[in-house]
Amino acid sequence: MVIVIEQNIDCENISLQECSDNILAALGHGVGLKLKADKADDTVNGFVTIIHNDRPLKHLIEIHLYEETEAPTAVMVRGVLVGRQTTLAKLKTMPTEKELSDKLAALGLTADEIAAL
Repeated sequence: MVIVIEQNIDCENISLQECSDNILAALGHGVGLKLKADKADDTVNGFVTIIHNDRPLKHLIEIHLYEETEAPTAVMVRGVLVGRQTTLAKLKTMPTEKELSDKLAALGLTADEIAAL
């Protein structure tokens, strides 16, 4: 499942990595929803693609959630680990676009800030 959300986010005074981390945190990454592997053999529920646009353009956030659970595919071939070590896991309850959008709203600019652009 792919959910695309456009959100006005001000990340001018932080790095793109910090902005990405803020978006993941707002979505609930690590609290019942894992969108980024922290180690090679993690279990993840999906991934996020972010286009960081400068104001007044909105950030484009694509949230990809796995619809099936898949075991790792990693194998040793002549002493070299080949394939994916990560487990892809479907969530028991899929969040709705509105639920995810509401979580990102906390990062958004206020109406007054948008009007000032």
